[in-house]
Amino acid sequence: MNNNDNNKTNNTNNENQTIINIPGVIIPPQKTENGTVISSTVDDRNEVQKEKDASTVNSAVPNSNPAPRPEDLIPSGDMAPVDPTKKGILNASSVNTTNASSNVSSNNANSVNASTTPLGTLPINDSSLPPVTTTELDKHGKPIKKKKKKSVGTIMVNSSLVGIIVLLLMAIGYFVYNDYLKPKPKVDPVKEYQRKRTVNKNSYIVNMLYDFVNLDGCGEQISFFYGSNNSVNLSNLTDENKNYLAYRMLLNKSFSTKNCATYPKALHSNNPLGLWYCGSYDETGKEEETRVFSSKDLKNIVERMFGDGTYKAKSFSVSASARFMYNETNDNYVYQTFNGDNRCTPHTNTLVSASMQGDNLTIVVKVTNNENKNESLFHYTFTETDDGNYYFNNLTITGV
Repeated sequence: MNNNDNNKTNNTNNENQTIINIPGVIIPPQKTENGTVISSTVDDRNEVQKEKDASTVNSAVPNSNPAPRPEDLIPSGDMAPVDPTKKGILNASSVNTTNASSNVSSNNANSVNASTTPLGTLPINDSSLPPVTTTELDKHGKPIKKKKKKSVGTIMVNSSLVGIIVLLLMAIGYFVYNDYLKPKPKVDPVKEYQRKRTVNKNSYIVNMLYDFVNLDGCGEQISFFYGSNNSVNLSNLTDENKNYLAYRMLLNKSFSTKNCATYPKALHSNNPLGLWYCGSYDETGKEEETRVFSSKDLKNIVERMFGDGTYKAKSFSVSASARFMYNETNDNYVYQTFNGDNRCTPHTNTLVSASMQGDNLTIVVKVTNNENKNESLFHYTFTETDDGNYYFNNLTITGV
């Protein structure tokens, strides 16, 4: 091996020599045999390596031009970029289409250059571009939503709805308090029962009791109700009076028509005074047919009006010249009339009111004398018993 080979080997070893950095120790720069400076730091070695690489590239590509500058890359002349914000400039691609047959590659290049706008020439205020909006952020970095201002009409409508809702809530609150929460006064049940209470005069029980005493026909207005007495009690009523009031409540199905010959005691000839005729009075004296009903039907109504055990089988008058004779043989009642005066004073009855007090139900009837127009108030009182029925108790007559 000659000296030159030894020198190359030494140079190679020197180039591959690793410089170690020791903290706190500064190693001065060193030179190799070929004159290359070896730095004491890694960064210096990197710079040296970059210079060597650059020299290697330059030596590998002889006569190459230096790297172009950025401003040299922008086309000039006809190839210069067009500002799209300026009007009246033709599209370069449309002009170059006339020369398409001569140079296709040139047209493509011109089209690309004409349609491409450098970033530095973009317009700032262009109406075709979407508006740029900014969003305000709060201290937490969240977008702040801006509230829309409400119109006056919307505010008035909302205020009205709130007012209506408040009024409804107040009304509901009042009814809830008044019906459920308001303290109720203590009521003595005994005193309340004895207190006078109004009853609907159109109720079933009131109208049924009114029918018992509504003597609206001339022949029905007998003296014990329409006489001069101002008071009639149950104890004042005779058995005949009770039978008459009960008779008025009989249904038509209780009556039947019979031949007078069946009831010899009802015949005119058998009457002691010779006044009563079987059936309706006839001047010819014929006694052929009459009306009859069972004693059982009358008893049921008498006891419904006046209570159990109040019925007695007795003949009773229905007008001044007519009566029902009790027939013991058949246990029924036979209709008779006689030739006499049947005059009476007509009256008009009107139900005024009804009330309850304790066990007593009182109905008030206005009675008008149709001849002299005098008016009186008839207070009929009925008493409720344990069986749930109302029975006649008394009648009191007062002025209007």
